[in-house]
Amino acid sequence: MLSVSPERVGPGGSRFFHGVHTDRKGRFKRLDVLGLSSHLSSNIDGHVHTSASDGIRTPRELAYEVYKRNLRVAVTDHNTLSGALESIKALEEYSRVFGFSSDSEIIAGIEFTVKLGKNMFNGMKRMHILGVGIDPYNMHIWDWMIEQDNTRENNIRHAYDVVGSLRRQGIRFDDMFEERVNVYNNVYKAVARSMVYNDPKPFKRFLGFWVNEKRGGCWRKEVRSGGFEKRMINRLTAIYGELSSRKPSLESAVDMIKKAGGLVVAPHIMTTRPSLKQCSVRELAGFFGKLGSYGIDAVEAYHPAHCLKTADRIAESALKSGLSVTAGSDAHRREDLLGFFTRNWSIC
Repeated sequence: MLSVSPERVGPGGSRFFHGVHTDRKGRFKRLDVLGLSSHLSSNIDGHVHTSASDGIRTPRELAYEVYKRNLRVAVTDHNTLSGALESIKALEEYSRVFGFSSDSEIIAGIEFTVKLGKNMFNGMKRMHILGVGIDPYNMHIWDWMIEQDNTRENNIRHAYDVVGSLRRQGIRFDDMFEERVNVYNNVYKAVARSMVYNDPKPFKRFLGFWVNEKRGGCWRKEVRSGGFEKRMINRLTAIYGELSSRKPSLESAVDMIKKAGGLVVAPHIMTTRPSLKQCSVRELAGFFGKLGSYGIDAVEAYHPAHCLKTADRIAESALKSGLSVTAGSDAHRREDLLGFFTRNWSIC
């Protein structure tokens, strides 16, 4: 499942990826839960981002670091496979030029932000899902990415139409709108942040807001305390309509990953749902069992957001529920890669 060639399989027919022993077909093998963290391999990182989404390191820079340090890394950029493809090709190029590195490997992956049904997980509206070890040329994921690119372009065009309408109402914008709208996922956020608030009358007349001359100010206490931008986005949505969604449902994301031959992982679970920190192993196992019923294969226990004690508890709970356990640095900055595995673990 994770495309490791047979000659790299270790003694007893098992190999290591994400801190979990699996067989040749990628199926989880029994592992002693006690002291599970001590089994983490220091040259493996199952959750890395590049500049193809929101990482700092370019795919070629990542590939060079993987080659130089003999790493095994899964590139899991947000909503795209371009970073994974470019880094895989770059690693092959470095191997041809400088000689084959038997330990270095880049595995294709992707990270989705998925929408959840109202009653799925007690009020959770969205969560992140990793697809690891997928076929980077799979037609189902590429069809979705092409559709999302078209959706993004439509949303940007819609934002320009909204700005034109607001300008006709007397609302002015700064020079940063064009840059913001090409970066922000929610284009209404780009519109709201680019508004110049020195004339309150158009805001009151057209949007129903009474603002001070000071940028971002408002007479209402809850708006002054930080809710102005959010309420402005909600008002724009009410007037100009909902944006086209770029988030797949949990079911469709799992289906795409499975069709691409990948492992479905729930990453950084404690940041997705902080209330889980107070749960016992039994309660966590019940929650993870529900994740498994939706097709999720593994839980990312070992993550920088989890201290060692919490990570081991997540791992134990996941194994009790029949899920596998993974580990990843979620690297965005250059210094993040594998720093998680070599740092002094915090005790909680």
